[in-house]
Amino acid sequence: TGVKATKVWDDKGNTLAHPAVTLTLTGTVDGTTVVTKTATIAAEATGDALSVLFENVPEKYNGTEISYAVSEAEVAGYTGDVTGDATSGFTVTNTASTSSIRVTKAWEDKGNANMAHPAVTLTLTGTAGTETVVTKTFDIAADATGDALSTTFENMPEKYNGTDVSYALTESSVEGYTVSYSGNKTSGFTATNTIDTITTTDETGVKATKVWDDKGNTLA
Repeated sequence: TGVKATKVWDDKGNTLAHPAVTLTLTGTVDGTTVVTKTATIAAEATGDALSVLFENVPEKYNGTEISYAVSEAEVAGYTGDVTGDATSGFTVTNTASTSSIRVTKAWEDKGNANMAHPAVTLTLTGTAGTETVVTKTFDIAADATGDALSTTFENMPEKYNGTDVSYALTESSVEGYTVSYSGNKTSGFTATNTIDTITTTDETGVKATKVWDDKGNTLA
């Protein structure tokens, strides 16, 4: 008798690295292990290579039916779940651990009313070491306000090949503004554009002086 086991990777729409994993088939009778078999699925396996067949598996032990289960070691960055049985086959599904990350655009016009705000693109990039794992973009329309200045990126992976994914927010350059970034993946990121203003040696702003030309007369 053979027992089939299939590996499924659920990356939540991301393209992630898949390590080699070992599936273990265990047969028990009254709580005692009587059969143990292992099979390894290679890293980055696809298609038929994601399934294994445990062959020559006994149905009974000393006249008692053997109960079978499949397990695997924990895979960093994934949550494991096993379904099925020895007759229909087992499926071991690893679902990527992900987060929701909010990004927000803020304009700081320093009290200047009715400033025009151009369209901008925010880019959220996730990296693991030197490798870029995921990139998401958010296009914000010109003169957007309120909720149109924010979005939430769903299913952002927490790990890549066992390494924590770090996130950073960037945006396209906006003439006349200086951008600064704040926040993190837990609290959300904000890109703030602060208007560039003219600065004199005396004070911030533009100095204006009034001159009276009385044509040689002394006038009030």
